[in-house]
Amino acid sequence: MKFVVIVLSVFLFCLQANALVNGVSSVATGESRIDITTQIEGGKIEPNENKASFQNADIKTNHLKYTYGLDSFSVFSVPNLSVSYSQFTSNEERVGNTLFYAADKGSVLTLGFSAELLHDPNRQFGFYINVTPSSNYNKKKFSNSRIDTFSFGVNSLFNLSAEIFQKSLIHYASGDGQDQNSSLAVDSGFGFRLSKWAQFPLVLSTTLFLEADLKDRFDASYDAAFSALGTTDRIRAFKYGTLLGLSGNVTDSVSVSFDYLQKLGGYDARSTQISKL
Repeated sequence: MKFVVIVLSVFLFCLQANALVNGVSSVATGESRIDITTQIEGGKIEPNENKASFQNADIKTNHLKYTYGLDSFSVFSVPNLSVSYSQFTSNEERVGNTLFYAADKGSVLTLGFSAELLHDPNRQFGFYINVTPSSNYNKKKFSNSRIDTFSFGVNSLFNLSAEIFQKSLIHYASGDGQDQNSSLAVDSGFGFRLSKWAQFPLVLSTTLFLEADLKDRFDASYDAAFSALGTTDRIRAFKYGTLLGLSGNVTDSVSVSFDYLQKLGGYDARSTQISKL
C-alpha cells in the first residue's frame, strides 16, 4: 500500500476546490493509496454585490480517501476506484447584529472512478468521474465546502522533453442539486522534472486557471438586507489566476506536495482563501 500525505498546499485568494483537482491520479494495478488532507478556507464570504455584505470565511474540512488500482480492461488503462469521506465545519454568517445562517457542520461520502485512455511514455490522456451519494449539511449557506453531486474531468499530459511536460485539465461540477451553482474550470500549463538537480523525484508545475459558474444563484435574505428595494443581486462566480505546484517522493511509500494559487481577478461568493495540509 502506498501512503500519500499532502503535507502543505496553500491557495490564496482562491477559486473553489473543484478547480484545483489535478485530474487522474493513477495507482498501479493491485496497489492502493491513502490520502489524508486537512483544508482550511478563509478570507472573505461575498454573498452580495454590496460590499457591506462581505464577512470573514472560516471553513475547515478533513478528507480521508482510499484509492485502489484495478486491472486494465477494454479501452481503460490503469483504472482506479476510490472512496472518500469528508467532514467539515463552517462558522456563522453574520453582518453586525443580523444572523443570516448559523454555524454548521456536515459530512460527505464520495465515490470515484478514473482511467487513462492513452498511456505511453510521452503521452497521457485520461478522465475521472466522482459521485456524491450522501451528504448532510445546510445547503443554503455560502460558507460551505465545495460539494458536488456529480463531477467529471478530462486531463492530458505530453512530454516535450525528458524534463519538461505540458498538462491540461477541464473539470465540470454539477453543484449540490439545490443552491450551489454548477461550474466549469479549465487549467493548463507546464511542468518541470527537477530530479537531476534534487537527486530524488521532484516536479515543479505552473499553470493558468479559469473557472466560471454555469448558472445564477439568488438569496432572498441577503437581497432584503443589501440590495436596492425591489431588486435582487445574482450570484455567479467567475475567476482566473495562476497555480504553482511542487511535489516529490520522500520515500517509496510517502510523497509530499505544495501548491500555491493566486487569484488574479474575478468574483467568488464562498471564500477567497484556501489552505491545505
